[in-house]
Amino acid sequence: MSNELSLAIIRAALRKAHEELDEAFKQILTSGENLDVEESDETKLTSRQKLEKQLETAQEKLTKLIEKIAGGKSKTKDKDEENKTKFEEVISKISEKISELDAKETKPKPTKAGAKKPAKAAEEAEKPAPAAEKTEAKKHVPRITPAMTTKLKDAIETAGVEWDDKYKKEFVTHVNSLDDMQFAEVGLEGHMSRFASKHAPLTGGGGGALPELKTLTVAELVKQKKNLVQVSPGVFQHKTTGEMVTGPAEDPDEEFKDVKHDGDNYIIGETTQRVYKPSDEGPDVFVGYWGIGEW
Repeated sequence: MSNELSLAIIRAALRKAHEELDEAFKQILTSGENLDVEESDETKLTSRQKLEKQLETAQEKLTKLIEKIAGGKSKTKDKDEENKTKFEEVISKISEKISELDAKETKPKPTKAGAKKPAKAAEEAEKPAPAAEKTEAKKHVPRITPAMTTKLKDAIETAGVEWDDKYKKEFVTHVNSLDDMQFAEVGLEGHMSRFASKHAPLTGGGGGALPELKTLTVAELVKQKKNLVQVSPGVFQHKTTGEMVTGPAEDPDEEFKDVKHDGDNYIIGETTQRVYKPSDEGPDVFVGYWGIGEW
């Protein structure tokens, strides 16, 4: 009997949590005065600015949720997938509202003579627009906001490239071509740095300028490990800045100790913390740094 009571309590708690979540999403979908945007008495945002702010917030939350799912950190994957779909619906709705505002602002005012027919024709021409927005619902970045444009411009100019508005569309196309796993590898600013590096001036060798590989100490690697993604054995990329880093080089004089990891045998350099997979058929294989990434 106590088990049935506990089960009933759990179900009630889950039902309440779902209702609260649905209510939260419902509030996000409302516009105008109901938008959750901070305003001061001195500075009032326009309706479009409110929507852009809401869109940026929803995109940031969706990005974090995708990173959580793709990174295997989700303990309730089914629920997180459901929330992901809801965020995509929220982004689609906000994008539609922005399109509607844009249409109203650009729509010509009808003249007195024959005003009804042109207005009706304009409305008919605009009807397909919402459908086009819906096709973008599942994209990582449905549209680029002013704040995102500023960060992208900084990344482009840092790479030594002159800014051009065409990069906004190119970046959105590039990011939306990635699957969820690729998109979750780094944060949005990291993707901006990667994108900018592809447009960097050519070097003497004829190739594009790649991010410089910075060597860190073991202590520095450990300090930054939560923000590092391993791109190859011993080489990492910072999730936010996109900076490429590695650890200490091989030390032929250091001592090694044996360790077990996931049932396999490895050896670790006591000074450099470099991890090797022992091999009887050739040189030991370097696989990373102890305490960083999967180690």
